[in-house]
Amino acid sequence: MIWGAYSKERFGTGLTGLASNPGGPADTLVIGAPGEALSGTDAGWIGAYSTPILEGIEKRDSDWQSYFSTGGQGAGAAIVDVGDIDGNGYGDLWVAGDLEKDSDEGHLFLTASSGSGTQIEVSAGWPGYGYSAAGLELGGGQRALALGNIGWLHNTGAVWIWTSLPKDGDPVYDAEIQLYGSNEGDLLSWLHGLESADFDGDGIDGLLISEPATDSLYLLEQSTWATGEFGISDVALRFEGAYEDTQFGNSAQTGDFNGDGYTDWAVSAPRQSTSTWSNVGFAYVFLSDASGWTSGGDAGDADASIQGKGGGTSFGLGMATGDTNGDEVSDLAAFQALDKDKSTIWLFAGPLEGALTHDDATAEFGAIEDGECGWLSNMTMLDVNGDQMDDLAIGCGNTSTAEVGSWVGVTSILLTQGL
Repeated sequence: MIWGAYSKERFGTGLTGLASNPGGPADTLVIGAPGEALSGTDAGWIGAYSTPILEGIEKRDSDWQSYFSTGGQGAGAAIVDVGDIDGNGYGDLWVAGDLEKDSDEGHLFLTASSGSGTQIEVSAGWPGYGYSAAGLELGGGQRALALGNIGWLHNTGAVWIWTSLPKDGDPVYDAEIQLYGSNEGDLLSWLHGLESADFDGDGIDGLLISEPATDSLYLLEQSTWATGEFGISDVALRFEGAYEDTQFGNSAQTGDFNGDGYTDWAVSAPRQSTSTWSNVGFAYVFLSDASGWTSGGDAGDADASIQGKGGGTSFGLGMATGDTNGDEVSDLAAFQALDKDKSTIWLFAGPLEGALTHDDATAEFGAIEDGECGWLSNMTMLDVNGDQMDDLAIGCGNTSTAEVGSWVGVTSILLTQGL
């Protein structure tokens, strides 16, 4: 467990696993503390921890760190690995501001050796910007950057795609491709709602875009791209939930869940109910192949479904994927909130197919502490101890201690050890 250092800094609110850097470790864990106040109240902080991560390390033991200078932006509330956007051989990061602070900007953090690099600030001019992002491979070594803003125009939501790097201070209107939700409250690009992957093996990524307020997950393929402004429903394939008001699309993750070499995706519907229980929550797995996706579908078309346990637990509020046992088949972790104070994480080892329940889970991880981290901030999978098997990192920015104070935050690491 890595604890924050100061009261109200919310250490662990944002975190991600950063891709391998030349001559460096296989995986790096990057953690955000949006309440860090060294450079101004709620300015924010991020720090990187290279593997192996050993027991007993503290926040100050980060290999490199970055303080943000503008008070109130809460940088580090969300952190996304967007791949090597600038082609320098080092993984890059998108660092988002804090929705609670009405942030309207985000930072593209172009890393180099020892965490040095360039920060590019992009502004939306509208609160709620920055929680979601993805890097896309366009073929021939060209990459694009997709940025989301769920708060755009009274929560209509938007996604902006740059096919070349934005410049420091650029507004979102400079993006070559601009995608918008249809109505106020649609929440297009919900929180961590952008995921990219090559779904058909052609070397070009597609982009998954969440819109849980309409029970939708959209797939945008490069073949449908055109420069300009578009409504998301006009250019992307729509996959919808089994019923209304299930929040289908709340969390989306990619991985090879059947081991055939093609990237699949999993999507959750945390408010979906059964005939016995309300708000049980489900996750659905859609398998890809060389034919690609030419039409949308719904939850009934999924190749696997996973039902949560009990009513009101909202299984699938957060998910993460990785290979926890070294078999080159992706595994899926999902959490549910048993109540406001407790949570459970279920780990399902791939291959995944058919109708599954929590009884089919490979492992169950209970609440970190009673009374703490009932609603998880974020989680990610990465190999933290060098055994070539992915582990689970969980950020809980709302955790308090008697010694430090309220909302100090903690990041807990669960070693899967081949489960």
